[in-house]
Amino acid sequence: MVDANAKFSLQIRTATNLPLPADNAEKRPCIDYIIFMIDLTNRQSYHSVERSLRCVDARYFLGKVCFLITQAHRLGEQSVETETVSQLSEAYDSPMVFCNINNDGVQKACGREAVDDGCSGQLLHTRHHTNAARHNTNILPIRETVTKRC
Repeated sequence: MVDANAKFSLQIRTATNLPLPADNAEKRPCIDYIIFMIDLTNRQSYHSVERSLRCVDARYFLGKVCFLITQAHRLGEQSVETETVSQLSEAYDSPMVFCNINNDGVQKACGREAVDDGCSGQLLHTRHHTNAARHNTNILPIRETVTKRC
């Protein structure tokens, strides 16, 4: 999904919602960045993200969360207003990235933008330092529950 030339390793795990299951929690690596995906044509997608946000520690909203907005180009089919998502983004002081995930080239560019946004800020002080120039970063994209997992 993301072709990133960076000085850190990137591990991406997906979940449809939060909280994550308790089983194997002790073996799960720490999560350094969360990408919440919101499909503007699917109201359930927005509500799933709203519910999941309640499970996220407040410290993540200091540069460790972004909202990836899809289907913004389908104006007549949207069931969630862009302004509603914008207010959510402002309330959690987290950036929004708009993306057409049906186009592979655009999808990769959006993935890079989300990773770059996360890695340029607070993420540079993760718990997995191997040396000053290399970071191990885990990213958890939260996908809407009614679409297939990638």
